[in-house]
Amino acid sequence: MNASIESEQSNNGLDRLTGEHVKLWPYAPGYYPRDLAYRLWRIVEDEKAIPLIFWGRFAVSRETPIEIRGDLVDFARMMGTANGVLLIATEVQTEALVGFIWFEEIIPKYKAMASIFMRQRYWGDPAIEAGRLGERYAFEVLDLEWLWAMTPWQAAISYCQRIGFKTVSVLPDFALIEGKEHDVTFLRITRGEYNG
Repeated sequence: MNASIESEQSNNGLDRLTGEHVKLWPYAPGYYPRDLAYRLWRIVEDEKAIPLIFWGRFAVSRETPIEIRGDLVDFARMMGTANGVLLIATEVQTEALVGFIWFEEIIPKYKAMASIFMRQRYWGDPAIEAGRLGERYAFEVLDLEWLWAMTPWQAAISYCQRIGFKTVSVLPDFALIEGKEHDVTFLRITRGEYNG
């Protein structure tokens, strides 16, 4: 993706973020193409996954003719959070964008909330590998003790469990999505449970 990032990764041990299928690149402003946020948003939009990612965000209270929750500005705002980390996932061979992982609400050396998006054609082994590489980054680079996730989606719950997360709690009717109540499952993985 970028030679200077590649060199910096090797020097910091971040070269361990390369698997058989995917490679993770920690986002750093000024090291990636200026349109990266748009390109990430575009793959989410093309996969029609905006409602899946933005399920917990409220739309603006005033009526607008076009939904603005998850639009490019909202997406860039979410990805550019001051207290977060964005990891871009690419194919190992082609460096094509395949998805991304983001950590929010980071308390240094303690915990973060984790989220992932992968294009559907990379579900399965590449997505599992990306999730495990993301855990490696969280526990070995960010030096966290806990990694948390929350979701109303059964596929996301199953995915989290496949990469080692355990269900901690289910909050009934916690989310209102498209006017319908949904249970939200909270999951976590600890440093001790991580088997990187």
